[in-house]
Amino acid sequence: MASEKFTNHLIHETSPYLLQHAHNPVDWYPWGEEALNRAREENKMIFLSIGYSSCHWCHVMAHESFENEEIASFLNEHFINIKVDREERPDLDAIYMEALQFMSGQGGWPLNVWLTPDQMPIFGGTYFPVESAYNRPGFLTVLRRLVELYEQEPDQIYERVNYLKDALQADLYDHLEASTLTDDLLKHAYNAYKENYDFKEGGFSGAPKFPASMGIEFLLRYYSVTQNTDARNMALNTLRSMVLGGIYDQVGGGIHRYSTDSQWFVPHFEKMLYDNGLLLSALCDGFQVNHESAFKNALTMTIEFLKRDMLHPDGGFYSALDADSEGEEGRYYVWTHEQIKKLLTDEEWNVISEHFQITNEPLWDGNIILHVVKSPDKSAQTLGMTIEKFEKLKQSALGKLLKERSNRIPPGKDEKIITSWNALVLKGLCKAYKCFGIEEWKQLAVNNGEFLLSKLYKDGILYRSFNRDQARHLGYLDDYALFSEALTYLFEITGSEKYLQISMKLAQDIRERFYDASKQAFDYATKDHEQLISNPRQTFDNAIPSGTSASIAAFIRVGHLSGELDYISLAQNSLERLAKTMAEHATAFGYNLQNMVQLLYPGEEIVITGSEEKRKPFEKLLEDRYAPLSFQISGKDFENSNFSPLYGKSAIDNKATVYVCKNFSCREPATTIDAVKEQIKLTKKELSN
Repeated sequence: MASEKFTNHLIHETSPYLLQHAHNPVDWYPWGEEALNRAREENKMIFLSIGYSSCHWCHVMAHESFENEEIASFLNEHFINIKVDREERPDLDAIYMEALQFMSGQGGWPLNVWLTPDQMPIFGGTYFPVESAYNRPGFLTVLRRLVELYEQEPDQIYERVNYLKDALQADLYDHLEASTLTDDLLKHAYNAYKENYDFKEGGFSGAPKFPASMGIEFLLRYYSVTQNTDARNMALNTLRSMVLGGIYDQVGGGIHRYSTDSQWFVPHFEKMLYDNGLLLSALCDGFQVNHESAFKNALTMTIEFLKRDMLHPDGGFYSALDADSEGEEGRYYVWTHEQIKKLLTDEEWNVISEHFQITNEPLWDGNIILHVVKSPDKSAQTLGMTIEKFEKLKQSALGKLLKERSNRIPPGKDEKIITSWNALVLKGLCKAYKCFGIEEWKQLAVNNGEFLLSKLYKDGILYRSFNRDQARHLGYLDDYALFSEALTYLFEITGSEKYLQISMKLAQDIRERFYDASKQAFDYATKDHEQLISNPRQTFDNAIPSGTSASIAAFIRVGHLSGELDYISLAQNSLERLAKTMAEHATAFGYNLQNMVQLLYPGEEIVITGSEEKRKPFEKLLEDRYAPLSFQISGKDFENSNFSPLYGKSAIDNKATVYVCKNFSCREPATTIDAVKEQIKLTKKELSN
C-alpha cells in the first residue's frame, strides 16, 4: 500500500472518527495539553471541530475542506487545529454546542467553533461549504474574516467572548424551586405529551421524528397506575408506527437514527447503539401490555441485528453504523422492484409485495424502502392462505433479501465501545430475558456485563470508551449512572450479588464525585476532572437519558434492592427540584418521568429462590405480566445475603420458594403457582389503593 502523503497528531488515537482524519493535510491535534499550550504560547485561535464517525455532513466537510490543501495550509498557518470525537468527549461537545446555540440559535454536527487561546468561544457553525452556497458562507471566507478580526479588532472579539462566558456559566438550578411530587404533576406531564401527540402517525413531534422510546415507557407506566387508555394507545401506536415503518430495518432488524418525514417512512440511515438499546426496553414493555406479534418480532430482530453487526467477540457492543456506503446514503438498505422479485419464488413475491405493498412505482429516489402497510393477518386473508404459511413464506423471503444484502459493501462501523450506550443494551437484554425467558439473551447480557467490568472498570475507576484494546477517557455521569442501573437488572436475572455490590459502589461514586448537595444536582464530570470553561449539567433527556435522570433511576433501584434507603431519599430530593420543569416540558424528560411514577407508586419486591430448574415455572408465570414498578430477583439462595431485603430468603423443603414483599414487608413464603398468583393479586390491589 502506498504511504500516505500527510500524517498528523491524530495517528496515535484509538477513535475511528479521529483516525479518519489522521491523514488530512490539516495539522490536527487531539484535545490535550500539547495543543492548548501551543495556542497560548503562540497566541493563536483554536479551531475546534467536533463530530463522530457516522455523521454524514462531517464526511462531506472532511472531503471538501479538510482534504483541501489550500484550506489546510491556511488553517495550519493561522490556527491550532483540534479534532474531537463527540462520543469520547461529550463534555466538550455539550459546552461548545451550547455556545453555538447561544450564538446562532442552531446546532448540529459537524460542530465547528473558533476559540481564544484560553478556550472561550468566538464564533461557530456547523457545515460550511468551500464556496458560499445554501445561504452559508464559504469556509475560507469565514477563516479569513476571523483572522482579520482577531488581529485588527481584538476588543470586538473579547466583548463577544465575555458575553458568552456569562451565559455558559449560568446555572439552571439557581432558578429552580423544589416541588412535592404529586399525581397532578404527573397528569400535567401526561397532558403535555398528549398536546404534542401526532394522532395520525404517532410520535410527539413533526418531521424529523426521532425514536420515542423513553416517552413510550413513561406513558405505559402512567397507564399502569391510572388505567388511562389514551396514554396506553399513544404509546402503543407510536411504538407500532416505529417498528412497522421505514425507520426500522425490515430486513435486518434495528432502528435507524430518525425519520426525515412525519410518517416514519424515509430514515436517516445511520444506526446508533443507544437507539437500539432503548428500543429493546420499550418493546418489552409494549409486548407485555398488548402481546402484539409485531413487538416480539421487532425485539427478536433487533437482538439478532446487535449480535450479527454490532457484537465484539468478547461481549461488548460497537457504537454505530454509518448512513453511507459507496458514497451514497442508504444504498446498503434500499431496493428496486426488480432486485426483490428476481430473488424470490412467486409465492414469496406475492407475500412480500402484499405485506409491504410494493408496486412498480419508485418510492424514494428511485428505490424502495420496505415498510409494513398491511398486517400479516390481513395480508394472509387477501392471499387466501393461513397465517402460518404466510409467516413461513415471509421469513423465507426476508432471509433471502438479507443474504443478498450481505454481499453489498456495508456501511462503515464505529468500533468504539461506549460504557453508557452498552449499559442501555444491557438493561434491554435483561428485560428481554425476563419477558421471554430465552437463555441466549441472558447469556448475551452476562457477557456484556462482564466485558464492561473487565475492560472498562479498572481499580475502581470507570472509563468511557474502549477500542484497540485500550480503555480511554474517564467515565462521565451517564456512564456511571446507566451502568449502575443496568447492573441492578443483571443482578435481578442472575441472582449474583456481585453485580448489586458493584452497582452500589458506582452509586456511591456518583454521590461522592458528581453530586452537588447544595443544589440537589449532578455535575456531568467528576469534581477532579480537567478544568474546562464550565462543567455542564445533563438535565434534559436527549437521544439518551440524561446523566441526571439515569442517576436518579440508579439511586431508586440501588436503594430498593440493597435496603440503603438514603439513596431513595437522594433520588426524591433531586427529582423534586426538577418536578415543575419536568411537568411543563415533559417530552424532554421521558426517562425522569418514569422515575417520578416509580417514586409515587413503588411496586412490590418478588424474590424467587431455589434451583434454576425449579424456579423456571415461577419465572414463566411472571413473564407476561406488565409490572414495570416491581423488582423481581431470581437466584438459588439468599440465606446469608449482604443486603437486608434479601437476607434469609431461601428455598423451603427443597422447593422453589417465592417471597412477595411490599415496602420491605413480606407475605408468607409461597411454594405453589396458585399461592403466588393470589399474593400478586392481593399486592396489586393494595398498590392500586
